[in-house]
Amino acid sequence: MGLVRAGLRELAASALKNATLAGDRVFTARSWPITPLEFPALSLQTPDDNAENLAVGSIFFRRVATLAIRGRVAGESPAKAELLAEDLANQIEWALLTDLTFMNSVESINGFQSAITISSETEDHIGEVRILMSIQYPQEFDPAGRPLREIDGTIQANGNDDFARFAAKLR
Repeated sequence: MGLVRAGLRELAASALKNATLAGDRVFTARSWPITPLEFPALSLQTPDDNAENLAVGSIFFRRVATLAIRGRVAGESPAKAELLAEDLANQIEWALLTDLTFMNSVESINGFQSAITISSETEDHIGEVRILMSIQYPQEFDPAGRPLREIDGTIQANGNDDFARFAAKLR
């Protein structure tokens, strides 16, 4: 069984490709492979995941993973970079929350945080969007152990001889 959170990250990337200013420049689980001349671009990661057991001895868990999305844009001025970053943030939220494949794969979106920063430290004015989305999903683990080979049972029906002494064996 693969990591569910990794699958959710890839579904999110699919939902975002060609749905934002970044176009098909959506990257997962790695560092930035491009320069500011190729912005806008998005990078997605699932840096953490928490699991809560639903019952003592259960193999059913409610999990909450963080989907971290970082987007970068370049503008001719700090104001232009900020406007582009705001547009990109809005497009990211809209694309994910309206994508049926992505939304049908999760139990709920528990919430998200977004932040925009602008840097003018170089010749380019870079706007960065950071979105942290809490995604809740169920997970069940297959129980370990040997497969069931046989069941023996006796059913008694309080005086009904036609039903009493019934025994079944599965092989």
